[in-house]
Amino acid sequence: MGFMVCEGFIGRDDIRDILSIDIGPNRIDCKIDIDVSQLFDLGRVERCGTTLFTPRNRSLLPKDVLFSPQVIFNAVGKLKEWGNAWKKTGGAHSSLVCDPSGKILVFCEDIGRSCSVDKAVGKALLEGIDISRCALVTTGRLAGTMVSKAIHSGFPLMASKGATVKKAVLLAQDADLTLVGFVREPKMYVYSGEYRLIYA
Repeated sequence: MGFMVCEGFIGRDDIRDILSIDIGPNRIDCKIDIDVSQLFDLGRVERCGTTLFTPRNRSLLPKDVLFSPQVIFNAVGKLKEWGNAWKKTGGAHSSLVCDPSGKILVFCEDIGRSCSVDKAVGKALLEGIDISRCALVTTGRLAGTMVSKAIHSGFPLMASKGATVKKAVLLAQDADLTLVGFVREPKMYVYSGEYRLIYA
């Protein structure tokens, strides 16, 4: 479910139209009651072996959700603290969802950075969390595909301890997403939407 929302195939509100989810040994089948014709309206960009889907009409991200830099620093710290798979192997990624007070609402790990985001988004939606009032924080590099996941899901802010790329910054600026990279206390780089960061 998180994958479908993150990739723009369905919106956050469409999850209530899911009829069934069947998990098999090598695949997951999800049946959902939607107008299939809307999938043909998705914009597509083929790049680096992946396809980036973009709904032509996406909702605006909220402008009134604000975060302090310390909340972002603490969230990135929790990624390292709670990342048991990373501690054991050095080859895993973590993602979490937190609110403006800094409360960690969801934490997920996976071998792939994109999959850790998909998991976190899916878990948050299943738990009824309003992710439009939260931040998405991850260990992965902020590539365009990662940033598009945050935009499709409706997060106003995305942050990572890693780097970003020009394509991702342009996507964030176009969507008015607050994009924060190289989060390493006491410094961070803010590439767009800096007005959502408040300094005491």
